Amino acid sequence: MGHGATPPDQPRTANDRDRPLPRRVLGPYFAGVAVHDGALSFSPEIWGGTLAWTGLEMLALAALTLKIEATAGTIPASPTH
Repeated sequence: MGHGATPPDQPRTANDRDRPLPRRVLGPYFAGVAVHDGALSFSPEIWGGTLAWTGLEMLALAALTLKIEATAGTIPASPTH
């Protein structure tokens, strides 16, 4: 059994089925781009933008996974009239 494989006595989950999806989708896409353009070369602006947006998205996902709880000390008391 390979790394990350599901044991035979356990049902497969959506994660197990979807793991090869990026290769099945992006493989033909990049092959089509390579055939159409003659290469897989993109301008530095495209690569820079791709890396910047990917970094920002990963930062946002990491922030969403933080377990931050509001306590009485972190919430300012509202004035009552």
